[in-house]
Amino acid sequence: MLRLEGSAQWKGAGDNAHFGDMKGTATPDGNRLHFVESGPDSCIIDMTLLGHYIVASDNGLCGALNARFQGIWKRTGP
Repeated sequence: MLRLEGSAQWKGAGDNAHFGDMKGTATPDGNRLHFVESGPDSCIIDMTLLGHYIVASDNGLCGALNARFQGIWKRTGP
């Protein structure tokens, strides 16, 4: 079981900013992780570990407009 916690921020023109967050646990299945936050309109994030990279995509319900948990990340530290 892994504990996940994250925050996302999107900044537009001027003071326009949108925020998102997620927190909870999920159990890996091989190199994949399917995270579902509890509650109505749940934040769902699917992650795949590919070598040193994590590829993630969400269902668009993890925060305000454009605050997303999706992309490709590479571990850079210990």
